[in-house]
Amino acid sequence: SFRGKDNPLPALMGEFNAINLFFKSDDSLDYPDMELLAGAAYAGPGRVLLLLRVYQNRGTSGRDEDPASGGSLKLRSDDPGEEMDATRNWYADDESITPMLNSLKKVIAMVNEGMAASQPMLLEPNAFAVDLTDDDALKKYIRDNAVFEMHLMGSMRMGTDDLAVVDSELRMRGTNGRVRVADTSVFPTGLRGHPMATAMAVGARAADFIVADAPDDQDSDGGGTKSGGSSTACAFATAATAAATTCAFAAAVAS
Repeated sequence: SFRGKDNPLPALMGEFNAINLFFKSDDSLDYPDMELLAGAAYAGPGRVLLLLRVYQNRGTSGRDEDPASGGSLKLRSDDPGEEMDATRNWYADDESITPMLNSLKKVIAMVNEGMAASQPMLLEPNAFAVDLTDDDALKKYIRDNAVFEMHLMGSMRMGTDDLAVVDSELRMRGTNGRVRVADTSVFPTGLRGHPMATAMAVGARAADFIVADAPDDQDSDGGGTKSGGSSTACAFATAATAAATTCAFAAAVAS
C-alpha cells in the first residue's frame, strides 16, 4: 500500500532526490512558503517514477501571530524523568491546512496537465480512492497521510526583548558574554525550508564573534596576534518546531 504510516515511498525519496525548490502556495504571498523535493527512479523500459514530496515548514499547528493557536509542551509533574505532555495540534483548522491543500493541487495539476504529453499516471493520491476535485476529500487525504518531521529550533531564540535568550552576537544573557549559543535553537522564528545551511551560517558567525573577542597577545616583535579567547561556543537544542510533509507520487512515460 502507498497510504498511511507504512507508505514505503517516502523512504525512497532519500535515494532519488534530485531537485529542491521553493514555491508559493498562494501567489499573493510576498515569499515562497512551500518546498518541493523531486526525484526520478527507473520504472521499467521507457518509464520513470517521479517522486514529488511537498514540505510545509511553517503554520502547520497555528498562526505565527497567535502562539496560543498552536500546540503545547507541558510538564506533567515535578518529576524530571517523566515524559512531557506534548500536544502538536497539527492541521487542527482549515487555516493551517490550506497551504498544503493548495500546494498539493498545484502538484497534481503539474503532473496531469503539465506532463500530459507523457501520458502520466498519478499513483498517489489515486483518483480511484480520492476525488481530486473535492477539497474536503483532499484535506482528509492530507490529514490521513501527512508525514511529520521535526527540525529542532527556537528554544533559545535571539532577540532584544525580555524573553530572548541570546543577543545579536549569540551571547547568552547573564553570562557576561562568556557563553555563546551556536545552533538552530537561536532562530527567532521557524524557517520556510530545511535549516542546515542556516545552521552552518550561525556556526560561522559564532566563530567570527569568538575570534573578534579574543584578546590580543603581543609577540616578541611587538605585533599583535590573536590567541586564546574569552568565549566558549556552546550548543543547545531542546524544544522543537515542526514541519509537516505530505507526498504526491506520479509515474510517467519518459520523454
